[in-house]
Amino acid sequence: MSVGYAPPPKRAYITTMPFDMPTPDGNVWTVSFTIGCSQFLNGAIAVVFTLIFPSVGLVTLHNSPDPWTAFKGLLVFAYESFPSHHKPTCGDFALSTLFGTVALAVFITSIVMGIVGPPLLQIGNVAPVRPGAPYYPQFPAVGNALGRDLFNGYRSLGVLRALSSVEVARVAMRSKVNIEPMFGTDSDQRPTYNMTYTYNLTGPNFGLAHSSDLEVVIGGFCQTQYSWFNQNATNVTHDAYNIFGRNPPNLFVSVADDNIVMLPRASFIQGARNGANISYAIVVGSAHRPSISPGNEPWYATEPRSEYAPAAYLNASQWVKNGRPPLSCWQRDQWRFGDTPLPNITAINNVPGKPIPEVLVEVLNAALRLPLITVIGPIAGQSALESVVTSPGGANINGLLDASAASVGRDMERLIVASFVYAQNVLVDSTSFQPSGSQASLGNIFTGSDGRPREGTGQFVVATPDVQTFDLVGLIVLAVVLATLILLKMLFMFKLILHAEAHEEPPATTVADQYNLDRWARFKAPVGALLASLGD
Repeated sequence: MSVGYAPPPKRAYITTMPFDMPTPDGNVWTVSFTIGCSQFLNGAIAVVFTLIFPSVGLVTLHNSPDPWTAFKGLLVFAYESFPSHHKPTCGDFALSTLFGTVALAVFITSIVMGIVGPPLLQIGNVAPVRPGAPYYPQFPAVGNALGRDLFNGYRSLGVLRALSSVEVARVAMRSKVNIEPMFGTDSDQRPTYNMTYTYNLTGPNFGLAHSSDLEVVIGGFCQTQYSWFNQNATNVTHDAYNIFGRNPPNLFVSVADDNIVMLPRASFIQGARNGANISYAIVVGSAHRPSISPGNEPWYATEPRSEYAPAAYLNASQWVKNGRPPLSCWQRDQWRFGDTPLPNITAINNVPGKPIPEVLVEVLNAALRLPLITVIGPIAGQSALESVVTSPGGANINGLLDASAASVGRDMERLIVASFVYAQNVLVDSTSFQPSGSQASLGNIFTGSDGRPREGTGQFVVATPDVQTFDLVGLIVLAVVLATLILLKMLFMFKLILHAEAHEEPPATTVADQYNLDRWARFKAPVGALLASLGD
């Protein structure tokens, strides 16, 4: 899920329920808790790590309950065993120093593990979706103009979030999209722009469980097409275009005086499908918009304003030339599951085992069936073009541009990156919208004819900073290890009591007798207990 996205509402997901978290390497069995519960759990994990690491042997060293007490006792023992005028005790001194060092190391390591241990079990901030939460409208029937507008109204929220995410985290998002622009000039010395773009999305990007083998590579190409501008059909009120080379002219861009004082908009025209390729075109109505500076980009090339033009804001001396070239583009989506290529996403229903529920396949197909640039552009309106949003007239209605700063390259980069963000958040967006009024008339793909969530609706996850996700296998292993060590400690202590008399020594009566005692009897006791338990 992308950086900068608003988290889904709390009603959209479930906590404290085990689920499979999708990762690039496969599913991980996990469980999520709210931030409040996670704080208590992290504290408990830290305590468990602190208790587990000291081994049973160290706990019983020097009859000590913990490594720190063992270290202090061994330190005193080492001091007492230091060779002096009494009988030399170099062996005792060396052993007590060695075991004391080990006890101190165990103590320090247990503290460190109590700090760094809990993050080792935290693997993200995702939770399984609540099956009744997602909503994605049914695509309206052909000719249903109101339904189409309502459908676009639903998609507009995702479009606006995608565009805002590009602005909030442009560097992070841009790194996930490969764009190769090429500027040049044609034989008539007119500026040209060609571009290829690719980005890929995987099952975990969509949040799909059991889908680490799913991948789609989306690639496309765009180039300027001056040949589509129809000079003969152009007049003082409009520019005429033969989009896709069709006759008669099928697109007109107004250059009338009452229009050129308004900021330009882009038209996104859907073309035909040729196999896996889908064509589309983009036409920017920037002709005769005033500019405070000269420019030489294909969409924003300028010339001195006509003396007959209406007065321009701030007395701008330049305006954009007419006949700005459209972009002719195509896009291809290449799906695959593992090593199996798929002609489209719906073909995954024929893969043995149906790794992705049909309802989620249907939603992905509905959302990604067209190049997303042609979805985002019309919905965004004037906000689709970065050069318009950041222009001097961006906050006004005077149509004023800064042609030297405007760029078709940045305009297209923003649209493509927004398409990537929108695509990977298709399922997440479905949890953030609740239809009301006429919107409810479109129906819901996630709901069956019986009014209940369709099978597989809950088989995806959503990212939210309001939860923490823990490795459930790690938590279980941690609990089992703790219980095992506690049981072993109880067993050793019980054996120690049973065999204590076998290791008792007569009381010392003189200083010399004290140094003749077997100072390591207390350490031999647990060893004897262990051997006795094995013998039993």
